[in-house]
Amino acid sequence: MWHRQALELLKQRVISLQRSSLWVLYFLDWDSKKNRAIPLKQGIHYLLYQLSTWCLIFFGPQIFVLNIFLLVFTEKEVVDPVDACIAVISIFLMALCIPVFQFFAKPSGPRQFVRVDDAMLFLE
Repeated sequence: MWHRQALELLKQRVISLQRSSLWVLYFLDWDSKKNRAIPLKQGIHYLLYQLSTWCLIFFGPQIFVLNIFLLVFTEKEVVDPVDACIAVISIFLMALCIPVFQFFAKPSGPRQFVRVDDAMLFLE
């Protein structure tokens, strides 16, 4: 029972991953014949995912640091608390997401994810 539900949830995750990136940046594909997730090893979709991940890792923190620098050293005497709160939350979220993005950008990442997910499905 839970085996079918787990496969259906995995299929929904893979399809929503592709849909949320507008079918351009993704690292997993779904094989409907085998009813399994397939890690992409090469191809334009995986290369674009890797490129966007590395750009996010290298340029994202600098953009947020620049944003906080502009908030602190602005000519306004009072910094809007909403702006400061959004900047701190976005830096926190980026710090949480970068290791996950980096894991899937490595060539062994998607394969290891599929291997662990298959092992959990067939644990019985």
